[in-house]
Amino acid sequence: NDISATAYAMRGTCYYQLMRLYCEMPSSTDLNSQVGVPLVTTFDMEDQPTRSTLEATIYQIESDLEKSISYHSTKDIYRFTEDVARGYQARLYFWTGQWSKALPLAKELLIKYPLLEGDAYKSMMTNLSEQTGNQLLKSNREMSTGGSSDLSHRLSLIKMCPISQRFLSGFTSEEKETDIRYKLWVNKKRQSEKTIFCGMRTAEFKLIEAECYYHLGETDNALKSINELRSKRISNYTNLTMADLSLPSDKELIKVDAEGKTLTPLIGLILQERRKELFLEGDRFYELKRNGSPVRWTIYNGLKFERSEERRVGK
Repeated sequence: NDISATAYAMRGTCYYQLMRLYCEMPSSTDLNSQVGVPLVTTFDMEDQPTRSTLEATIYQIESDLEKSISYHSTKDIYRFTEDVARGYQARLYFWTGQWSKALPLAKELLIKYPLLEGDAYKSMMTNLSEQTGNQLLKSNREMSTGGSSDLSHRLSLIKMCPISQRFLSGFTSEEKETDIRYKLWVNKKRQSEKTIFCGMRTAEFKLIEAECYYHLGETDNALKSINELRSKRISNYTNLTMADLSLPSDKELIKVDAEGKTLTPLIGLILQERRKELFLEGDRFYELKRNGSPVRWTIYNGLKFERSEERRVGK
């Protein structure tokens, strides 16, 4: 049963990652005409699958995760436990804008794996290889000596590039002294000190909870959620009110939210907290794609090549 649960979860999560990478952001009214990924559920060496619709892709991911959950796997050795599969369910519904489905899953996981703060949070976030604290999944746990050395080498390479000023400006002058994340992430040379994390941990579900509340029109609950997260990260914290919030800086790359609407002060705060909390956790590319798909560029042979994708909301 545990092996079957793992197999279904792994297939569903692979399709989920491929969808995020290679598909357009889902349109709430046009999923059947949007292109998904090739779906393979049986073995055939001669098969040449074509890309499915995005609707079929989402259904396959949902189905695989539901089958995995039905086995109620709890053995951590298999990694993809029932709770991890539920976490991916929350991610799927969040990515596809199904706020009313993502919200209860996020709340359920938050009850089971509460937010950490202070020394407990610091210990979790600075542990290189052990899955600890409220981490549900961690990719580089129990590494060999060689693997650990390799990760340490990659961490040293990151320090060669200074942290974006846009990111640093998300912390106020006071927060640079009181926010535990700034102290853990940034040194005096504006270089990253953060231990790279790839996996799943509770703070992500608090951010999902806050944004789901926002898109469902429950702005008071959305602000309450983001205040709860900030209170676990900032010492002597005083809750923000709506009157305290201001519009995001015009220098930010994200200009519209996941529904294609102009940013308000509240969603700006939620997205800013997401960027601060999930710094160096592989989230930024997907955040840019999810919220307006702003222009991306690369340099090749001394030339700058740009690419942008328009969000397809309600089309």
